[in-house]
Amino acid sequence: MRSMILATVAIATLFLCVACSSKAGDNTSYKDNVKKALEQAELTDVSVAEDRDKNTVTLTGTVHSNDARAKASDVARAVAGNRTVVNEVSVQPIGAESDAKSIASNVDDAIEKNYKAALISVVVPFRVHRQFRGWCFFCC
Repeated sequence: MRSMILATVAIATLFLCVACSSKAGDNTSYKDNVKKALEQAELTDVSVAEDRDKNTVTLTGTVHSNDARAKASDVARAVAGNRTVVNEVSVQPIGAESDAKSIASNVDDAIEKNYKAALISVVVPFRVHRQFRGWCFFCC
């Protein structure tokens, strides 16, 4: 009986050790392969970063058309294996770089103003409610 329990514990320990030693993630680096493929596709302004923990390959940089941006993403997906390709490449048309930067700045300003308006819309009713406590029909 005692030898049976010992054998069961030994087998369970063996399975546990094997399960803990096998890795679920892919530790193969795809960064160099993606970079070479992008260079062959004449997309030298695109940079590549890899995060093995998140299983992603991130593309950054600037190109001059939406087609080039899509091409960079397609090329990276073709060689990135099972990694998720995150395309953060920006498009700045030739001759319109200053316009593109101005538009990006305007978008940032609009996002900030929208955020402030959302905060005000939450805070103001609370202040009004506190000020006119006796007139509130819902909770006072």
